[in-house]
Amino acid sequence: TNTSGAACNWLSWSDPLSGVGAYDVGLMKLADLPADLDTLDSDDEIDAALFFIPFVRVGSDTSLVFLEGDLSDPSLLGEEFACVVRGYNGAGDFATAASDGAELTDGTPTPGDVADGSLFGADIDAQTDTAFIRETW
Repeated sequence: TNTSGAACNWLSWSDPLSGVGAYDVGLMKLADLPADLDTLDSDDEIDAALFFIPFVRVGSDTSLVFLEGDLSDPSLLGEEFACVVRGYNGAGDFATAASDGAELTDGTPTPGDVADGSLFGADIDAQTDTAFIRETW
């Protein structure tokens, strides 16, 4: 389990007139993501407190692994995080999009049942074979 960072990636955006030359990327709890992403479309109006990790300029790269931010905090388990990307065209105009979120888990598998004996689903308390102890799961 990787709790030391979060990865975001996206396909290149396009602008037929001036191209898209730069991206900003941030990480936000999905519950804090506004339904209308246009509310994030102003440098002056961004509420940095909404972001778990604020926007970072990545140039023309289409991926970023955030290594800052403490995702190992146990209180964050079960939280969903969304990557928020802002793309800028050659004229300085921008648009914002977000992922649909991913849940932070501890990566621990859910254990199954283990039974004594060689028959699946049948648990025995004694066996006559002295060469092997048989277990099934």
